[in-house]
Amino acid sequence: SKLKHFVIIAENGQYIQYNHELIHSHIYQISTLQNLVSYEHHTNSLFFYISDKSTFITKPIDKFLELEHVKLNRKLFDYYLSLDLKMLDVNQLDCDIQTIEMYLPKDKAVKLSDMIPTYRAVHFNDVFADYMPKTASKMNAIDILSLRLNIPTSKVIAFGDGFNDIEMIHGVGLGIAMENA
Repeated sequence: SKLKHFVIIAENGQYIQYNHELIHSHIYQISTLQNLVSYEHHTNSLFFYISDKSTFITKPIDKFLELEHVKLNRKLFDYYLSLDLKMLDVNQLDCDIQTIEMYLPKDKAVKLSDMIPTYRAVHFNDVFADYMPKTASKMNAIDILSLRLNIPTSKVIAFGDGFNDIEMIHGVGLGIAMENA
């Protein structure tokens, strides 16, 4: 049988595609990027600025590899190391940043949220987070698609494996936390 609907919800609801049509994609403003780069340089954090063309960093990744939190999450860092990381110069950026992932322990995320109150860090473990608008979430994306498809969220099944999936798991008809959650 064929799929009736082809849906992609990515980046914690910041990117929504339905039957190969882009429904929603968040783009970070230059001023927000400048604030983040400034914050990043004054803290022991590392942000990954992701576009459809490249993944950018603003400081060398090597010094982070020996941190205890990173050793415990080495698979994620190995993934980033496998990419062709480019150094970010916000003033010379020739593409849109659509996603920001960060190595940022939870206690530091509160200070960042105070600095840019319309955004939040959504941790998927103790030290790695997606940085996104406060209005973005996987549940919001499901709500948008449910309205478009005329399917009540009580009829939706969702799977999740991290802190960033809790709202979605509780907000649908059948929410399933995966074994590695």
